[in-house]
Amino acid sequence: MAKPARPDLIFLSIDDLLADAERLRCGSYEKAGQWDLPMILDHLGKAMEVPSPVQKPVPWPVSVIARAFIRRMTRRGIYPSFKIRAPKAMQPTPNIPLETADAAFRAAAGKMKSFTGPTVEGTPFGPLPREDFVKLHLLHGAHHLSFLRAV
Repeated sequence: MAKPARPDLIFLSIDDLLADAERLRCGSYEKAGQWDLPMILDHLGKAMEVPSPVQKPVPWPVSVIARAFIRRMTRRGIYPSFKIRAPKAMQPTPNIPLETADAAFRAAAGKMKSFTGPTVEGTPFGPLPREDFVKLHLLHGAHHLSFLRAV
């Protein structure tokens, strides 16, 4: 059986990201990838946590390059087309219950939404402007949630 086509998702706000996750949580979906909704929400929640409890900072030369890449990606509004393997600590927890993954994802998104400072400290790449940090996670969320198609 062929995998379903992936929808083009664009989230303009954290509320848009949360609404799409809720829509998928309350309905049914087809997977176009390997991860189901609990795995995706677990991964996204871990990625949004700042300071990151699961990922160590990268060496400063890598962080400079990564911040430039993030800035370019967020300005263009496109997620990379090549596969980036998440660090082991950010991999989804096997067989995580939907309720657990959803609660952690919503808590992390809520913290991101309520943060009003100009710069987000404690990311693996060093300080990021809040706007870039949010746009990065909106792109990241759209990338992963596009592997689930509501039916």
